[in-house]
Amino acid sequence: MIGQDSIQTEKKTCPHLGQEFQPFVQPQLDDPYSFFQRAREEEPIFHSPILNGYVLTRYEDILNVLKDPTKFSSADNLKPIVTFTPEVIGVLRQGFPFVADLVNSDGDLHKRLRAPFVKVFAPERLQALEDSIRAIANRLVDNFINDGQADIVSQFTYPLPLEVILTMYGVPLEMMANIKKWCLDMTALLSSQLTPESQLECARSFVAMQHAVAGLIEQRRQAPQNDLISNIQDSDLSLNEQVIVLCGLILAGHKTTSHLIASAIKLLLEQPQLWQAVGDIPSLIPAAVEEALRYDAPVPAMIRTTTEEVSIAGVTLPPGTQLFLMYGSANRDENPA
Repeated sequence: MIGQDSIQTEKKTCPHLGQEFQPFVQPQLDDPYSFFQRAREEEPIFHSPILNGYVLTRYEDILNVLKDPTKFSSADNLKPIVTFTPEVIGVLRQGFPFVADLVNSDGDLHKRLRAPFVKVFAPERLQALEDSIRAIANRLVDNFINDGQADIVSQFTYPLPLEVILTMYGVPLEMMANIKKWCLDMTALLSSQLTPESQLECARSFVAMQHAVAGLIEQRRQAPQNDLISNIQDSDLSLNEQVIVLCGLILAGHKTTSHLIASAIKLLLEQPQLWQAVGDIPSLIPAAVEEALRYDAPVPAMIRTTTEEVSIAGVTLPPGTQLFLMYGSANRDENPA
């Protein structure tokens, strides 16, 4: 039950911003930041009928939620924003049951799922990949450097992290085109408002990716190699868990990096003096990357669910309330804690 303080808050701001929050259509689709600025000032937490949850926009509120995984669970982090049709559910049942992933698990379960990957992602092992990553980047640039123009996303920012991830995990590069489509469809299935026909196509992609990953796991069990899939075979993760976690890691491991590189290049090109400065002084690159992450986050939001009654920005929420943490808004908060 919503507390009295929340009722008073709504009276002050009605009609509240939830009705005006339209993240899937223009102009908010391209520019959510103007709306978020208004929300931070007028109604930092509001209920969104479209998302069926509460939207948080202030840095301090979001940080407090992230610091308290006991009260705010990650369990619904990958919950679809729409209801699937019976046909879609039938297709998904042909794949692997959607057990917990790294980003939608808490506590001991999260630690168990994460444990097999800690050694694989150890800093020293990642640093050892620098030369090979540089070689991939140079090869991609060589493919268009003499053309005078390039589609930087399709020719560089997407294939670079995807090839690195697939090589590291032990996924054949011949599968790259399929992996790209499967990942795009998987994201759309969980995070977009699709027609029933599109839902069905994306569900088939999701299942196809699961079966492809399961096939690779079985190959590595029979003939281990020096790759991530082989290295986790001595863990206590079930086949089902390995499939779900690996699908998530393949998706998250390349898509966010691809978006970051693309947005960073766009932001620098829009301000030629900054592009020139980064080119002249390479030591500025780490700060430029951090600023690009802040200014236009490749992961604009995440979900948490309350496990008990909580109060946020004067609004009391019952257990089971879904919260949408708008990282894109928090990163531009004029008054961070």
